[in-house]
Amino acid sequence: MPLFLELNDLGIRCYHQGELLFQSPGVAIVDKPMLFGTDAWHASRKKPLNTHCQFWSQLNTDPIHSHHPQVRHNADLAYLHLQHIESQLPINFADQEVIFSLPGSTPRESLGLLLGIAQQCGMNTVGLVDSALASMIRHVKDQKQWHLEMYLNHCVLTELTLSDNRLQRTNVETFSDQGWLDLHNQLLRYFSELFIQQTRFNPRHGADSEQSLFDAIPLWLQESVNTDTLECELEGYSIKLDTKALRQFVQNFMHPLHQQLRHTPNLYLGDRLAQWAAILIHPINASPVTERETASALLTISQQLASSPEGVRFISSLPCEAVTPVTETRPTASHLLWKHHAYPLHGHYSLSLQGDMVRGEHAQALLTLKNGVIEADAVHADRLTLNGSAWNLDSTAQAEYPFLCGDSLRVNDLKAELMFIRVER
Repeated sequence: MPLFLELNDLGIRCYHQGELLFQSPGVAIVDKPMLFGTDAWHASRKKPLNTHCQFWSQLNTDPIHSHHPQVRHNADLAYLHLQHIESQLPINFADQEVIFSLPGSTPRESLGLLLGIAQQCGMNTVGLVDSALASMIRHVKDQKQWHLEMYLNHCVLTELTLSDNRLQRTNVETFSDQGWLDLHNQLLRYFSELFIQQTRFNPRHGADSEQSLFDAIPLWLQESVNTDTLECELEGYSIKLDTKALRQFVQNFMHPLHQQLRHTPNLYLGDRLAQWAAILIHPINASPVTERETASALLTISQQLASSPEGVRFISSLPCEAVTPVTETRPTASHLLWKHHAYPLHGHYSLSLQGDMVRGEHAQALLTLKNGVIEADAVHADRLTLNGSAWNLDSTAQAEYPFLCGDSLRVNDLKAELMFIRVER
C-alpha cells in the first residue's frame, strides 16, 4: 500500500495503512549541526538568522542566504527535510510508492519541483491530491461546502462542489499573514509587554528566555479557554492576565479571516485548526474534521490509487456520495427554563448579571430574549455555548435559532444553563 505524505509548512505527516507514523514541523535551522522539525522549532528564537520556515510554502530554486554547502535554495531544504523524516521512519523511501497531499494553494511550479525531489529520494510517486479534498470525502452533506485550514504562514479556504457523485475542488483562497507563525509572533510581543508592565522583566532581552516564552504560548492559549484569569510563569517571574482581553487580541488578529467566514455556509475546519477553534475561530459556526477522520480518508484514497502506466496523477476530484443527515425528531421548544421557572420564547425577558430573569429590558443584561431572538452585547457574546459548542452570533450579537426541546444554552459567567422545553396546553 502506498505511503501517504501530507506536506505543508506547519508539519509533514507520514501515514501508512491509516496510521500516523511521524510528523515534523516545516522548520529548519541551517547551522552545525543542521536541525529540522521539532528540534528546529524549539531553537528557532535562539538562532533566528539561521532559521527557515517557508521552504514548503515557497518551494522553489530561488537562492537563499546560506553558508552551508548543501543548502542553496528552498528545494534543497525540502529534500534534506524528507531525508530527516526518512531517518525517523521504519520504512525506507527507496522504491516506495507515495501519494502526496498538499494545500490547494501550492503553485503548479512547486508540484513539478516536488516530483523531482521525490525521485531524488528514490520514491515512486503515485499521485498528488488536494489536502482539503482528501479530508472531506466523508463529510459531504450539500452540493457546496468549504474547508479551512491554518498553516504556518497562511490560511487556506477551499471550496468543494459535489456533482455526479464526485467531490471536486472548485476554488481556493489564501489568507496571507494569517498563519500560525504570524499569530505566534504577535502573541510573543503581547506577552512580553505584559511581563514588562507587571514585572519589568523583558523575556525578549535574552535568546533563552525568548525561546521559553515562544514555547509556552500554545499551552497558555489552551489554558485560557476555560478560565477568566490566567497566571503565567516564566524564568521565575509571574503575571496575571484577563483571558477575555487575550481572546479579543486574537480575534482582532484574525479579523480579515472572520469577515470572510461570516458569510461562508457549510464550513469545516481542518484538524490542525479545529483544535484551536474555541479561541481562533469563535464565534464563527463551523464543524471540525478530526485527525483520525483525516487518516481514515487518506487510507481510503491509498486503497483506491495504485501505480499507473500513464504516470503521476494530479487529483482534484474524488468519488464521493453525500452523507444523509439524521432527521431531527425533537419538537420545537416553546419555553426557556431558568431556576425552575418557564419563560415563553415569544416573550420579552432579560437575564441580569446577578442571574435574575426580569421582564423587559435590563441595564446590565447578560442576554435578552425577545420574540424568539436572543441578544447579547459584545462583552458577553463570547460567553455563550449552545449544546456544548460555541454558539455563532452574527455581527450584531443577535441570533434567531430554531430551538428544540433539550437544547441547552450555557452562560459561562454564571456557570449555569438555560434549558429549552415545550409546554403543552
